[in-house]
Amino acid sequence: MRASGWGFLIVALLLGPGAAAQFQDGARARQMELAARQEPTPFEVQGRIVGEAPAVFRVRFYADADFRGGSGARWQDRMRAQLGMVNEIIAPAFGVRLEAESFRRWDRTGPSGALEPLLLDLKSRDPGTEVDWVVGLVAPLPLVSLSFHDLGRAEVLGRHFVLRSMTSAAEFNDFRRVFSAIEPEILERLYGARKQHKEIAIFLHEWAHTLGLPHASHPSRLMAAGYSPRTGVLNELEVRFLGESLAIKRGGRGPVDWRPLERLVKAHPNDWRSEERQDLLRLLALRLSGAQRPGHPALRSPAEEPPTDLPRLPRPGLPKL
Repeated sequence: MRASGWGFLIVALLLGPGAAAQFQDGARARQMELAARQEPTPFEVQGRIVGEAPAVFRVRFYADADFRGGSGARWQDRMRAQLGMVNEIIAPAFGVRLEAESFRRWDRTGPSGALEPLLLDLKSRDPGTEVDWVVGLVAPLPLVSLSFHDLGRAEVLGRHFVLRSMTSAAEFNDFRRVFSAIEPEILERLYGARKQHKEIAIFLHEWAHTLGLPHASHPSRLMAAGYSPRTGVLNELEVRFLGESLAIKRGGRGPVDWRPLERLVKAHPNDWRSEERQDLLRLLALRLSGAQRPGHPALRSPAEEPPTDLPRLPRPGLPKL
């Protein structure tokens, strides 16, 4: 029997059924208050950089067998819907829209643990020269992680990134244990809202890495190293950066002038992680010298991983909620 079940039984035996009902009502009220704090915050883009005419960028998706099997027969419809939600965020700010060019099977071999080898496999399989981005979709982690780079991986100033499925039985089971007094339909709505927020945040985070944007330090920022339901802010500097990078991408396949992006990074030495900022400046210098073709290894993942935002589960005994 779970801890909350033992607590209810003890109250019922000692104080009678009326007190037991009050005990249950109190536990539910406390859990509802706690659950309200797990609601994701809306995404916020601080500023607008809209071009002269809206631009459409094409995205090609590859899904491995694990992703296809865990996402249902119409996983393509799910990704179209996800692109629609991404467009609601980026179109007003940047004047761009992402469209699915095609959905393809990814019959890859090997384990799906580390994402870096999967990113390299995707790039070698399809250079993506006919599209703007190539996105690989793979199975979720068996355990819950809040590190962005356990959940996605991107090629800096390139066109490839890999995303994990956010359908996690382990995370949903954690919800059911922590919020055991809440009705299943309320719990499913909360879990669904968090899952959707997480999918959009990870897509935008890795998409921004392909445009060169480094990690930020504040946990509320979309480019923070760790995910939480309160992650989702692109500040004015990040919007300017993405606007410059998208302007380069709008320019097509001709000669690229990386100097505006380089000037912007040099002018703001304290706004991004120092090591990643230096890596980006070296990469931009190589691009300016003509020694580096588009595409670069993924940004280094920070060693530390932020703690989960879910409350710790109580030890056996009377419930602590």
